Amino acid sequence: MIRSINILLLLFAVLFSFEGVAQQNKSVEKAVVKADTLRRSIGQQVVLTIHVQVPSTKKLLWPSIPDSLGKLEVVKRGAIDTLKGSEKNWKQYSQKLTVTSFDTGYIAFPKLPFRTGVGKDTSMIVSDSVILQYTTVAVDTTKAIKDIKDVMHAPLTGGEVLPWIFGVMALGAIAVIAYTVYLRKKSKKPLILFKPKPEVPAHVKALEALDHLKEESLWKKGRYKEFYTGLTDILREYLGQRFGVMAQEMTSDEILEAMTRLSLQERSINKLRSLFFTADMVKFAKGVPETNENEENMGTAYDFVETTKPVPVEEKAEKKPTEAEPTNPKSLTN
Repeated sequence: MIRSINILLLLFAVLFSFEGVAQQNKSVEKAVVKADTLRRSIGQQVVLTIHVQVPSTKKLLWPSIPDSLGKLEVVKRGAIDTLKGSEKNWKQYSQKLTVTSFDTGYIAFPKLPFRTGVGKDTSMIVSDSVILQYTTVAVDTTKAIKDIKDVMHAPLTGGEVLPWIFGVMALGAIAVIAYTVYLRKKSKKPLILFKPKPEVPAHVKALEALDHLKEESLWKKGRYKEFYTGLTDILREYLGQRFGVMAQEMTSDEILEAMTRLSLQERSINKLRSLFFTADMVKFAKGVPETNENEENMGTAYDFVETTKPVPVEEKAEKKPTEAEPTNPKSLTN
């Protein structure tokens, strides 16, 4: 009898422990990096798998991973896949990275920050770092050392001859151009036979490109990535021509930081921040925005160009007297 009671108590303890483990394993926001192996010889490759789990209602911004991470070199980047999470209303994102190193010793793959949410509801998830060990290639010291081979002279190839051919052709072209310029100056003829076309202002080009993109209505056809790629490319080109910002070579965060230094309106910067965040989610995390969100972002692009375009000199001259014009004394007496 006592033995049966003890067995029942043991079963209850096991059941309660399983329930406690289930509560601990409840889905939480997390980022995990796993390696297929932690030990490799110098120059060999390691495949890292990044797993990120967030609620399906939250947006996830994937960090930009450079080609070089300290002593690690990124050889290949896989696509960012979206899967269902371990529980309902959760999503899991994953990406495979192939890395290698030409140094020996213990080398750390750094922690990666992942931002979730939009605006004030943003939060940060940071993954753990992974320590990899790279060893040297074993050398058999029992064998005799071989002599160094003599230098071998390779035959002349077309790739070595082509630069000389192009060089001679370039010198010939320069000589022809110089002689033509000399003759035209001597005969007092203009060097340029046509008038250069006036350069189209940056905001005009941007608005024309936005009109063309709007007519295509790519978001209505489910081509979200093409739509947001075209939209951000138009804005990047406009920022480069209008403000001299190297936007084509900058990340979204770097562009927004540059806009802050230009002392633009906070409203315009906040709208641009939301647009770039949605674009990054679509292009890198395969996000699917709402229909009204696509149209709002289209309007945001138009509004940003309109509010930041240069004001003509005539408008400035007309506005300045009205802003500084003193009150008419006659109007006060009347």
